[in-house]
Amino acid sequence: MKLLSAGVGAVLIASVGFVNVPRTVQAAPALQLPRPTGEQHRIWAGYTYGCVTHGGTGYETNHYAIDFAFSIGQNVSATVGGTVIIAAIGNNQGAGNYLAVDHGGGFVSRYLHLRATSPFAPGVGQGSVVSQGQLIGYSGDTPTVDAHLHFDLKLNGGAYKPEPMSSISGFGWYGYSAESGIG
Repeated sequence: MKLLSAGVGAVLIASVGFVNVPRTVQAAPALQLPRPTGEQHRIWAGYTYGCVTHGGTGYETNHYAIDFAFSIGQNVSATVGGTVIIAAIGNNQGAGNYLAVDHGGGFVSRYLHLRATSPFAPGVGQGSVVSQGQLIGYSGDTPTVDAHLHFDLKLNGGAYKPEPMSSISGFGWYGYSAESGIG
């Protein structure tokens, strides 16, 4: 009898190890493009372009990043509302001057390579609460890159595909125009 009860206990323990516990997945925030409505949003390098910093072949934290072809000084708008958690000036490991906005639920958006002088919009800095579509900064070329806006979205620190934005998907393609859908 002792042998039988030991066997039943072992089966019970083994079956508990295989129980699937459902996990709650946070819904992504509704994103809008990082420039004022009505302007073109040409993509300089999307996440399927094969760029080592975007395509996941070298730096997983930048997988799904999008480089928008902005000139120096163009307005950068918040893709969704939240609280600015980083307003960094300097090289920042190649990110240049940048902002990071916490949207809650583990989602953080980043806006990299902002301009060298006055990179942030007036009143925007660490701790600022920003609204979707609000001017938050100005595109640039810091630290030593061609002018563009590098945008990415993180979920709990990992790369997260930032689509759709303004009801548009397909940002992985190089040269894609987000307003018109033409390359």
